[in-house]
Amino acid sequence: QINENIVSVNMKLNELKAKSNEKNKAQIQTLKDQLTELAADKTKLAEAQTKIAESLGTVNEDLTVKQKNRSTLEFELESLKKKLELYENNSCPTCEAPLTGDFHQERKQELAAKVDGLPDKIEEASNEVTAIKEKIAELRTKDQSGRDTVSGINHNINALKNELIKIKESLSKGDDFSHMTQLIEDFQSQEAEKTEAQGKTSGEYHFLEILEEVLGEDGVKNLAVQTILPGLNANVAAMGQTMHLPFHIRFDDKFNCIINHLGEDINPMTLSTGERKKADFIVIIAIIKILKLRFPELNLLFLDELLSSVDADGVHNILKILSQVIKESKINTFVINHSVLPHELFDKKIQIYRENGFSKFDIEV
Repeated sequence: QINENIVSVNMKLNELKAKSNEKNKAQIQTLKDQLTELAADKTKLAEAQTKIAESLGTVNEDLTVKQKNRSTLEFELESLKKKLELYENNSCPTCEAPLTGDFHQERKQELAAKVDGLPDKIEEASNEVTAIKEKIAELRTKDQSGRDTVSGINHNINALKNELIKIKESLSKGDDFSHMTQLIEDFQSQEAEKTEAQGKTSGEYHFLEILEEVLGEDGVKNLAVQTILPGLNANVAAMGQTMHLPFHIRFDDKFNCIINHLGEDINPMTLSTGERKKADFIVIIAIIKILKLRFPELNLLFLDELLSSVDADGVHNILKILSQVIKESKINTFVINHSVLPHELFDKKIQIYRENGFSKFDIEV
């Protein structure tokens, strides 16, 4: 805005200097010098605001990383405390065997040492987050100061306009200075456009800040997860018992899947292929039940190679649960398998085979 006004003013003032007397020339030169100073101030201000914007972007990214690190440490501390509680009871929560051996005592001491060390790390992470937030507040204060400076420059421009009006009135009536009126109109038009654009940009920036808070981890996402978690975990637990799984599956408030065996959290990769297939099936069916409540028109499900690598007892339990879910939810389900299944559990059997280079199929009801 200032650059556009300065170019316009310089062009008008050069025309005015050629038609004015020495007194008016001196006044015009003074105004030109002042406008030149405004141009220099504007350039410095633009550079400073660009640096502030870049710093805000970098610091915001750093804040996200530090907050995530703190959340990870807090989750690890809670997990270790739960494990330590098992040893405090001196008995296995599953088989009630005593936990008094040297291995268990060493394990207990190891967990206790980790628990003692984590609060300091969490406090350090919290201090880092606080420091970054203070830096963000400082940068935003500087940004606001820059905006205030722009407002001051606009005020000075208005003062220069008034001076130009006075010069016009002091000039002889015979001279034509209609271009001065045009100059003032240019100022007013440009300022109105830029002020409107600035207000729109500030509004959008404020909206994005609010949107970031709403959609963040503590916003609507967390609320949605907390709403569906109880029903999801209840369904998963019930089907896990039906499947006779030797481990427990649940989702925490961050929607992380946790597998627990004999009081210890285990890595899913330690499960066999068949056990992972069973776990996948349980989670899929639990989610489908929730989706069916929200979308009643959902009525088609394909399960491709779901039963491969699953033992006979597991196949029986999976088909039993599947049959019950299908009847309750009224979902047309296709189970695709390369080995023979007990077809009496299905409404129809579609067998696809190749004959003379062509694919054919038979349907048995």
